[in-house]
Amino acid sequence: MNKELGQKLKGGVPLAKLMEGVIIRTMQKDIAALKGKPLPPSPKLIVPKKKAPPPAKLPVAKPAAKPAPAAKPAPAAKPVLAKKGLKEWLEAATAKENRLKVILIGVTILVLIGGTGGFFYWWNYLRQLPPPPVVTHYQCQNFQCVSVEGEGENQCQTAEDCRPVEPTVPEPLIPVDEIQTIELSFGEEEWLSSELGLAAEERQASTTFRQILVKLVGQSEKKYMDLETLFSALEMDMPGNILRAVPTTPSGAEGENYTLFFYGQSTGNRLGIVMTIEEDSLDLMLKLWEEGMKTDLRPLHLSLKNEPAATEEFLDNIYQEVAIRYINFPEPTLSIDYAVVDDKLLIITSREGMYATIDALLSAEEIDISNWQPYQNEEYGFEISYPPNWETSGSFEEFSLISPDLAETQSSSDSTDIPSADIEIFVLQNPNRLNIKEFTKTYREGWFTNYLYMNLSGAIQRFSDLGASLEHTPLEAVFISANNHVILFSLHGYTMKNNETLLEIWNQILATFKFIEVRDAETVRAQIANDLREGDIESALEGFAPSEKSMAISTFNTDQLNQLADWIEKAELVEENDNYRIYRYTWTDQSGEHFIEFTMTKDGKGQWLITSW
Repeated sequence: MNKELGQKLKGGVPLAKLMEGVIIRTMQKDIAALKGKPLPPSPKLIVPKKKAPPPAKLPVAKPAAKPAPAAKPAPAAKPVLAKKGLKEWLEAATAKENRLKVILIGVTILVLIGGTGGFFYWWNYLRQLPPPPVVTHYQCQNFQCVSVEGEGENQCQTAEDCRPVEPTVPEPLIPVDEIQTIELSFGEEEWLSSELGLAAEERQASTTFRQILVKLVGQSEKKYMDLETLFSALEMDMPGNILRAVPTTPSGAEGENYTLFFYGQSTGNRLGIVMTIEEDSLDLMLKLWEEGMKTDLRPLHLSLKNEPAATEEFLDNIYQEVAIRYINFPEPTLSIDYAVVDDKLLIITSREGMYATIDALLSAEEIDISNWQPYQNEEYGFEISYPPNWETSGSFEEFSLISPDLAETQSSSDSTDIPSADIEIFVLQNPNRLNIKEFTKTYREGWFTNYLYMNLSGAIQRFSDLGASLEHTPLEAVFISANNHVILFSLHGYTMKNNETLLEIWNQILATFKFIEVRDAETVRAQIANDLREGDIESALEGFAPSEKSMAISTFNTDQLNQLADWIEKAELVEENDNYRIYRYTWTDQSGEHFIEFTMTKDGKGQWLITSW
């Protein structure tokens, strides 16, 4: 082909003519031919034509006639694709691509090996390990719930769990005017004698009894000291056969089978103890003990325990038909007197104290409280008993007791000097939880601190104007601390002044005081409301506290009202208008007259109201 092209060029054929119809073959067309695809059109090669300038000064010839157009040459045949060369090229390209893949895979493997090795090295040598978790458990320490390292069982979750349960306060075996508590830690019982010495120096009104409770306090337990521990702490001895005659209490509570007390007299406070006994032939055992009693019981004299005895032997005495054995040191104002009154053994350190204790026991026995009515204040957690013929009124915060004598006087006199009640019980708020001494200083601007006789004790404080000429009102006041409130007992003097029987009732009512479990008022209301919704009127009445003046309870839908339909029919319709109807059911018991009111509104809803008066 190249030879043919050269001959035509030599023959004077223009290059443009020669290149017409020539096809330029590219690799793209070769690949398309191998894949069986149609070939793309080849672009025509365009050779630019340039006009040469005519030579200068040439003769001008006449234009020749135009020659006839030459016939177009036949198109050149399409080149045949060289398959062998393309296959080799493709194999070479594929081999190159495979080499790239091998390189890539190799690099990837190297990266994986290096990364794994690096991770292994970091994990074992460079990694900063977190500190191991600290195993802890919770224990009670100093009444707080604290976290302690190490394995163990959790004793608490909050500080509340670490507060030991308060033990039941032992009931005094004789009527007392006040109660004082001495707290000692377990293991410090030997300090009791010193604490009693300090208590003996405290101010105490004459002819009054102050009970001493000894409470032992530990990390997880509080309890009152039992009789055997008491004798051991005071370094006193008691024969085993006499100690075994003192029974344990039915409830198992410590300290209920004895009462330790101070008796106030003009020559100083004197210590005494009363114990319950079960042995009928105790007189002989006591006489056999007399020789050792002089030394065994001398610690009861506290700071005066070294005073000499006036006689070598115990002597006889009789008071109110009670046989007494005694020995003076050297005067009757300091002695060891013992006597047995019914089921109680009395050991007192003065003659006056022995006489007063016998009087207290015999007078207390004359008042039968077996039929007294209980008053329970479940909202503030306390209880007392009062005579069945006394009238009552009030609510949880203010409760009054009215004797028959005062009730008769009120009905027959118009005097404004007549008090509304003989005894009033108030619940006073103490949000700052002041101790009882500080609270009484601030209450009514310290009114009670002006009283002539003032007795102080741990959680109880008693003020008295009995026997004085100050004419204070009330005659006596007793403050009892109870968490964030204070319970105040007030004795008014209109009927009780110079009336020993009523004064004994006052003391007996105070002696029946005890704390009970607090029953939340909202819980009470919810239970009563549920009983009423279910139509159980009897249960609702049982749950209703007569001391609460009024109590509104919930509303009821139509279905619940249908359950109460029978009861509403039995109740009295007391009021009716266009907007509502009021039904009332009334009943009377020993605590007064009460009623349940049910208001049915126009929209069909009901509202209960329980009231007592």
